[in-house]
Amino acid sequence: MALKYSLVWLLVAVLTWLALWGAEQSSAIGIRRLPARSLVGAVCAVFCLAEVPMFGLAVVWNLVGDRVPLLTAYSGSADRSSLLADAASSLAAGVSEEIIVLVLPALVAWRLGRRLTGPRLRRVGLVVLVLAMAALRLSYHLEYGVSVLPLLPWAIISVLLYLRTRTVLPLMIAHASYDLVLAVINRLGSRYGLTTAAASFAVVAAAAFFTALRQAALAEQQQQHIAS
Repeated sequence: MALKYSLVWLLVAVLTWLALWGAEQSSAIGIRRLPARSLVGAVCAVFCLAEVPMFGLAVVWNLVGDRVPLLTAYSGSADRSSLLADAASSLAAGVSEEIIVLVLPALVAWRLGRRLTGPRLRRVGLVVLVLAMAALRLSYHLEYGVSVLPLLPWAIISVLLYLRTRTVLPLMIAHASYDLVLAVINRLGSRYGLTTAAASFAVVAAAAFFTALRQAALAEQQQQHIAS
């Protein structure tokens, strides 16, 4: 089932991508050529800014849910699947979701936004856009029940990062990487407990954090060298 779901998402994403590619320039879509090191640094930065807080909130939510039966009663769960199916769905989610619920709505909003006049109206429009895109992303995670709430910061931060950078590839890779890491972490948690799962994720998050810092420092040194 997960593989079929992933294929449907990818098919819709490819069709959407082809339509956007024919109507917009690559820079408008958010496809930019980045050096390999810059791309790695950007992916790690997105992972730390958007994905890590979501995992932390999910852990806290699980701990609270164990003590509050009402939360457990209204929380759903994802279907069990093989690691191969999880890997396929991770790739599909990272690529397709960012195109359908991030790039496409943003492009439509930018087209409509050109008709807005006045800074106040534009600010209101930006707030509405961020909330609407976050709600759109969360809409197909409602099978989690109230456990969808820890995903809200991730949904909002992803939108803000895209609107700020106008670059989508780091978001795609970070999303797919997080989903794949989470598939492994969930298996560790079910076998060895939440503490082991959280500690394992902390190692991954620390590696991403220091990689992002390292790439940022190298980029700053390079700019200083060019300026001098």
